[in-house]
Amino acid sequence: MWPEFEAAPRWIRDFVPLVALLALIFVLSSRPAPVERGREAADFTLYKIAHLVVYGVLTWLWWRALSPRREIGWPALLSAAALSVLYGVPDRLGPARRRVHLHCK
Repeated sequence: MWPEFEAAPRWIRDFVPLVALLALIFVLSSRPAPVERGREAADFTLYKIAHLVVYGVLTWLWWRALSPRREIGWPALLSAAALSVLYGVPDRLGPARRRVHLHCK
């Protein structure tokens, strides 16, 4: 990797990419879904695969932040996966909550 990046403090190397991805997910999840339910199966499948990839990268970034020595162990991996799932739950509930709120007006 880049020598300048390796010389950076740990919080910059590990937490800045994590926070950047969290912010990107937050911004993109506040927008309407580009694929509506009932549309072409290929578009819907691609949309779901993109979700898996993004949340997989999020889990990896959480693991990097939680495991400073980069040791692969169950506690760090399970914690990273749990934090990713916990971040994704409001993302899934958000559109349904907004839809219900809009129908009440």
